[in-house]
Amino acid sequence: MPPVLGTVSLDRITDDRETDLERRLAALEAREAAFAERLRAAQEILAAANQRDALADARDLAADRREHDLDQAEFLAADGEYGNNWPERRAAALDRKHAKEDREAARRDRMALAQERIEPSGLQSSH
Repeated sequence: MPPVLGTVSLDRITDDRETDLERRLAALEAREAAFAERLRAAQEILAAANQRDALADARDLAADRREHDLDQAEFLAADGEYGNNWPERRAAALDRKHAKEDREAARRDRMALAQERIEPSGLQSSH
């Protein structure tokens, strides 16, 4: 017969502790899995923001190159019709506008991640 403390047996106390420990371990594993998922999602957001930035940089560079080449060709042309290709200039300006919008979206994503502090305990706080 197991020893008895008052009306509760040591086996019952041990079982209760083991049950509590198992519950805590399961909760910890769930928090760690949730944290890993949030971390993975944040990394995907950052990767997408970096990709948008790279595309915006490439568009800016291409627009600048097109505008410069057009400008130089028109300016150096013998017929002197500088400024006749406004549609091409508008296209370059629109490319720059879209590149700026992509950079702004990427910046907003990064700021949102920075403002949301993710803690390993599974709790989120906005500081």
